[in-house]
Amino acid sequence: MTVIVAIESTDHVVIGCDSAISSGDWKDSSDRAKYRDVGCGLVVATSGAMRFANALQAVVPAKAKRKRDEGDVAYLTRAYLSRARKAIASLDKVDDEASWSALIVYENRVYDITSDFGLQRAGSGYAAIGSGYAYAYGSLATTVDDPSPMARVHAALNAAIKHSPTCAGPVHTTRIDRHNTCEDAKA
Repeated sequence: MTVIVAIESTDHVVIGCDSAISSGDWKDSSDRAKYRDVGCGLVVATSGAMRFANALQAVVPAKAKRKRDEGDVAYLTRAYLSRARKAIASLDKVDDEASWSALIVYENRVYDITSDFGLQRAGSGYAAIGSGYAYAYGSLATTVDDPSPMARVHAALNAAIKHSPTCAGPVHTTRIDRHNTCEDAKA
């Protein structure tokens, strides 16, 4: 499994992840980030079964202009989630019990996607997914007054790595500034 953490800030999001890959009774480390810029201003981070993670990170959002009164959730559902659902459905032998989760970073906001394609914004301004999420959330809650989102992400990742047997270093972090989306102006 894994741990992925994202924190919203005024003009950016900081996201980070561990390097563990595991399944059942084995664990390894893949020294690469578990988040990817998929285009149109979306960064997708995934946790869970690797085939789901690979499918979700390969989905390119529709280059659809955002409708004038369309909220973020409606836009993300139309531009990304509808395609993600098709990518998952196209996998051979989809196990309904297999779990995965993902975070989407869009316009300096963090959204959590569950394996039933539920989508919601992180109400606390931060989110964590993966097997180490509880340790990460504990750290995030206790460092809420720390002014450095990067330091908070590192602390949350390190808490998960220290306490969860399915999380491992090294960690990867990055700052994501709001960048051009597929719609430069709302239609």
